[in-house]
Amino acid sequence: MPEYPEIELRHHYDDELDEIRTSMVEMGTLVHANIQKATVVITGNRLDEIKRSGDLAVNLVKVLARTDGLPADPILQTRLTQLAEASARTFQLGIEATATMDPEIGVAAEAEDETVDNLTSDLYKAATARQDDIGLDASVALFRIGRFFERIADYGINIAQHVTFIVTARFPEEE
Repeated sequence: MPEYPEIELRHHYDDELDEIRTSMVEMGTLVHANIQKATVVITGNRLDEIKRSGDLAVNLVKVLARTDGLPADPILQTRLTQLAEASARTFQLGIEATATMDPEIGVAAEAEDETVDNLTSDLYKAATARQDDIGLDASVALFRIGRFFERIADYGINIAQHVTFIVTARFPEEE
């Protein structure tokens, strides 16, 4: 049976695309693990775990280190925990979309954006309301931490949306 160059090229393309997708899933899994480590550091004022985090997670930890920890305010801790968990969950959707090439995950990830935005806003409001008690430095640190968690979630959403586009040739908001 004669070999057709187009078929060989297509197989080569598919193999390379699978390798790229596998690498993205592996990198995304590592980022997700770093987000979880940063969450432990942030919510527990664990300055001893700084060396284990990466990229944005490192920035989260650096904010904590500059402030000598965050106030042990239960409302602020709850808001941080909720935001961290939602951000990690949303980022994980991007990893799942890449691993499965499921276009519906992009739609689900987009819906999570509002949840993360609302939790970020709740953290900002709580930090502002307690600014007299916790101090300006801690309040600013909480705003920065909130923004980093929000960006992490945004990256996961973007990844999932791009998978939807790759599979359907349409972004979720166009549906």
